[in-house]
Amino acid sequence: MTDDISRRDFLAATATLAAGSQLPIGAIANPAQAAPAKGTVIVFQGDSITDSGRNRESADPNAAGALGNGYPLLVASAVLAARPASEFRFYNRGISGNKVPDDETRKALPRVHLIVLEPFVLRTGAVDARWFPEFDQRRAAAARVATHARATFVPLQSIFDQRVRTAPAAYWAADGVHPTPAGHAVIAAEWRRAARL
Repeated sequence: MTDDISRRDFLAATATLAAGSQLPIGAIANPAQAAPAKGTVIVFQGDSITDSGRNRESADPNAAGALGNGYPLLVASAVLAARPASEFRFYNRGISGNKVPDDETRKALPRVHLIVLEPFVLRTGAVDARWFPEFDQRRAAAARVATHARATFVPLQSIFDQRVRTAPAAYWAADGVHPTPAGHAVIAAEWRRAARL
């Protein structure tokens, strides 16, 4: 974490992300141009895909239950195993059903590195033609938010469209929306690539 912000300030600022357009967001308290520094705080925000059944009773960093059962846990596990001296602190603040209307974190923390994961769906389960073109508009909105916030954008739809060529859509997201363990692993790998972790 950078010297000019406290953990409390960082968490308070990232909490402003949690309120109107299903955007899983990761925020890293460091300049976007550099690899994360020792002691960096990493916060995941988003909806049910980010929440992944996390234990809201635990506020401790790096606690398995507090990170949930999805991509935040996989990211934290891999990074902490690869960098034991990093003193990184991972928090999951995803809330099932939450939406993100805009991004005020950049104003509060100008040096923060934001990562916006594009919403995605796969044509299986509940997802059929009725989801489109509205869903494509949401994806475009996510890209605009990332551009406006100077965030790193991860194009999950095209990534999963490629994955569907190697295994059926239900292998990656059984209901077409919520990732399976394999789907979460894909998201975690792409998130780590975007964060340079």
